[in-house]
Amino acid sequence: MRRLEKSELLLYIKTFIGLCRPIGIPIGIITMLAAIVSANGFSLSILPIATLVTLVSFYVGFAPNDYFDSETDENNPRKGGIQGEVVDQRKEMIAKWVTIFSIISAFILSLILPRTASIALIILTILSLMYSAPPIRLKGRPFLDSFVNFLMAYATFAIGVGLTGASFSDIIPGAMWFSLIYGGGGHALAAVMDYQPDKRADITTIAVESGKKIPIALFQLSILLALALEAWSQETKIFLLLTFHGLTLAALKPQREHIERLVYIGTAIMMIYGTIWIYLRI
Repeated sequence: MRRLEKSELLLYIKTFIGLCRPIGIPIGIITMLAAIVSANGFSLSILPIATLVTLVSFYVGFAPNDYFDSETDENNPRKGGIQGEVVDQRKEMIAKWVTIFSIISAFILSLILPRTASIALIILTILSLMYSAPPIRLKGRPFLDSFVNFLMAYATFAIGVGLTGASFSDIIPGAMWFSLIYGGGGHALAAVMDYQPDKRADITTIAVESGKKIPIALFQLSILLALALEAWSQETKIFLLLTFHGLTLAALKPQREHIERLVYIGTAIMMIYGTIWIYLRI
């Protein structure tokens, strides 16, 4: 057996870590905890399985995307760091096997999870493949691409609820709105940031199809509908309004670098908000 050189081993480790989009894991953990708390199922004993499921979900959700987007990501300035791997020839094999292993792990894990969590994890895995993998590859189908991300966000919340033994009917209405806003809308905003590389690669995303400002406006519309149609806690209303105003700033200057800074700020605010929301309900 050939012995791996240190530089090669470090490349494999870096690629393995990068394929789960580590920048988003804190938000993923907060989302999972919020789902568990919403079903009144929080306990210290549930934390190990919740952490494992969150990690597997991130690999299932992002590893296929980075693997199948290897060619287009080469020209994407957002990729190659904490926002996703650029899978070149050196990384192709490990990305392939990490993708396969994550899918297998998700199906094995689904065998030992409570029923709702099991079904939701399988749904998440299938949706991820539908989004990233040919021949379906919904990534290149405007509006369907954002819709499937909305469904994946909802499935992720359903996993957390299911870990407590609760059913789909126990999922709070706010989960649907947050999935629509930050799953579907968040994906649309990412498409705005990726406008140039996607256009050069001839990938017809929602931003390429309709321009940069329409996806942002739809994101804002979903927030307004949520505020009008759902009863929210005071901290959630403030958070949604901050998101709305942040999107206004993004629409005024829809360049990638500007939106990216706003996304980092928004992510930090989301972590603070999520922590407060969970703390008030434990």
